[in-house]
Amino acid sequence: MSLRTRLFMVASFVLGTGCSSYGLATSQAAAVAPFAPAADAAKICVMRAGAVPAPFFTTVVYDNNKLVGATKDWTYFCYLAEPGKHVIVSDGTYGRDGAARGAKAGNRYYLEQVWLLPGFRGHALSWIDESAAKGEIQDDEYALLTEVPGTEALPGYQPFAPAAK
Repeated sequence: MSLRTRLFMVASFVLGTGCSSYGLATSQAAAVAPFAPAADAAKICVMRAGAVPAPFFTTVVYDNNKLVGATKDWTYFCYLAEPGKHVIVSDGTYGRDGAARGAKAGNRYYLEQVWLLPGFRGHALSWIDESAAKGEIQDDEYALLTEVPGTEALPGYQPFAPAAK
């Protein structure tokens, strides 16, 4: 194998491992509790699940174009959402996926990210019910964004997404 081929392979590996300018901290305690009611807002929780690990990939989540959080393997986060229409976009190394939802005050919604095989196919989003979410979250850690590129703002300790106009 030539030196050029080896350098190309190393560069491809480094670029393909999902280097991210988004930093995450994890905790056992949730900043926005996933199963507690929220009176004046809806609550949306996003969890990264599935049998396909993708440990080098951070997946960033936007609600109506507002950054609300990010996940890595076996993590989740929750945020408050204004009642109304929400378009959630999950942006990962190998593509984006979206899901829409009408949110009602006091309701809780759970969105699952699953990496597809082979990994370069990216990930898929699906809404799941609360009982499935409880089974998914029980062994996961809460993810909190701690670092974002200079062009974006941190969503804060308890993110909030306004409804679409």
